[in-house]
Amino acid sequence: KKCRLLSWEKNVVAEGTIASTDPDASVHFVKLGAEAWKVWVDVAVEPEAFLFRPNSEMSTIKEAVGSTVAWHKDFISLV
Repeated sequence: KKCRLLSWEKNVVAEGTIASTDPDASVHFVKLGAEAWKVWVDVAVEPEAFLFRPNSEMSTIKEAVGSTVAWHKDFISLV
């Protein structure tokens, strides 16, 4: 399912695809938990926006394009 990732100010920072809503799924070896979903980042709208859960390989949206990230489910807008 297509989605938009929102910043804390509710601005669209990226467009992507929901990969999993299972709290036991992992992103970069860290379980999602009840508050996050796994999302493929397809397009960076605000490339310098920081990730919800940065890791040693990526900290901004532009670095996450083509990869999965964990994003707080309250800041995901389904398209």
